[in-house]
Amino acid sequence: MKDSLESADNSGRNHLDAGPSAGAIRRTHSRAGSHVPARVHSFARGLRMHKLSFTQKLWLPLIISLVALLAVSVSAAWQSREMRIEERKHDLTNVAHVGLSIVTEYATLAQSGALPEADARKQALERLRGIRYGEDGYFLVINSKPQMVMHPIKPALEGKDLAGSADADGRHHYVTFASVAQALDGGFVDYVFPHPGMGSAQAVGKIGYVVRYAPWDWIIATGAYVDDIDTAFMASLWLIGAIFAAVSVVLVAIVTVTNRSIVRTVGGDPAYAVNVADAIASGDLTVAIRARRRHLEPAARDAADARCADGHNLPDQARLRQRRVRRERDRERQCRPVVAHREPGGGVAGNGVEHGADDGDGPPDCGQRTHREPACSRRCKYREPR
Repeated sequence: MKDSLESADNSGRNHLDAGPSAGAIRRTHSRAGSHVPARVHSFARGLRMHKLSFTQKLWLPLIISLVALLAVSVSAAWQSREMRIEERKHDLTNVAHVGLSIVTEYATLAQSGALPEADARKQALERLRGIRYGEDGYFLVINSKPQMVMHPIKPALEGKDLAGSADADGRHHYVTFASVAQALDGGFVDYVFPHPGMGSAQAVGKIGYVVRYAPWDWIIATGAYVDDIDTAFMASLWLIGAIFAAVSVVLVAIVTVTNRSIVRTVGGDPAYAVNVADAIASGDLTVAIRARRRHLEPAARDAADARCADGHNLPDQARLRQRRVRRERDRERQCRPVVAHREPGGGVAGNGVEHGADDGDGPPDCGQRTHREPACSRRCKYREPR
């Protein structure tokens, strides 16, 4: 019975030893849960490694301000261009509906029997042909095939198929006219086309608006050039660039003078001063210290340069000074002052100093010091007995 209990106890203990402990489970979960925060901490350390210097922080507000000023200026110029485009589109919409009302008028006369439909169509086309607005605005009429029905500038195109016609950029704008005009209120089409009546055949940007009169399958098209708007936009960009450059030069000059005054008042980069102070506090006296010497006179500056030239190896000189300070401290600890008094006859009772660790082998009097006891000689004190 006892053997069976011992075997059961051993098997239970082995089972507990084989299974993972609660601490191990917690450690596993903590490691799994700390995987993402570790990446966050690593990213934060990476950001700390790329800190800006004191001078860069002084320049940062100016840079941000100039970038914001440039962005706002360019955005304002672009908004002005878009506003002028929208105004031109609004004008095109109104003009195109005027043409549509003319066609509707003659179609009503044809439907009422006042004019034959053929005569009504002919008179409507002639009336549209003679309309001009603006500097170079006109109407043209096509159908959905598309075929040219009427063109006041190029009458030779009337009756021809326009499916293969394209502008200078390769866009089949007449096909686009026919497809966009199928909408109830028509629509806009962007294409390029040369100015009529000019010697230069260079194609420039143009916005077209088309609207369809479905009973006759006529698509009334009109357009407006936008090259003047683009020219004005580029001119505004050049003006903005010139003003921005002038303002930048003035601000940079002001900020340069201000930053130099701030750095001169502070004495340098605070981060560098903190690093030097930390190094000295940790016992590293070999750290090199950069100092400004602009305020020195030329003679003093030359003397400082000569002293730097004499110390060929500044870290070695610093180590020597550190050793010398340590030796002085050891001698001061070894030489302890004692109370001395004068005898009535004028002599001195007792030794002026105690040399060593109470060994009684010190010199009989501080006046009898040797060259081996320079530190002790500075610690000799004679006081009258109380």
